Amino acid sequence: MRNRTFHTSINLLIEPDTYQRLKMIAGLQKTTMSKFIREGIKLRLAQYDKENNSMVEG
Repeated sequence: MRNRTFHTSINLLIEPDTYQRLKMIAGLQKTTMSKFIREGIKLRLAQYDKENNSMVEG
């Protein structure tokens, strides 16, 4: 059996005005929305780790 990865469209997860802002900023930075969102998630995880003195391997 094939291993499938299912993706949820980002515009279903966030409010429409936030989606438009993300799209505009990604365009201004000349990057894709996916890359912009992934980098933002990584920043939030790093902030959480710093605040809680977490050590994550990998």
